[in-house]
Amino acid sequence: MMVHEAMLIAGIDKLVARTPGANRLREHLIASHTPAEDAGRIASSAKVGTLVLNHLVPADDPEFAERDWLREVSQTWSGPITIGSDGLRIPIC
Repeated sequence: MMVHEAMLIAGIDKLVARTPGANRLREHLIASHTPAEDAGRIASSAKVGTLVLNHLVPADDPEFAERDWLREVSQTWSGPITIGSDGLRIPIC
């Protein structure tokens, strides 16, 4: 299992568009977060059994739902995936 943070580029663009003076915010997010498609690529390369996405950016935009995360990740990952949410518990056995 691999737990990895992820962002949606379209969500970043929308977040920046609604946040005054957010050019530095965009630079920070792009430099320090992983696009969901790349998280899938990393999971594929590592040959993990399951990919769990957490620390999602954007986390609070109702226009982006699980389908958007799955669409992006499925370009590079074909295994099981869990999209993180507040309070999610994952048993590790």
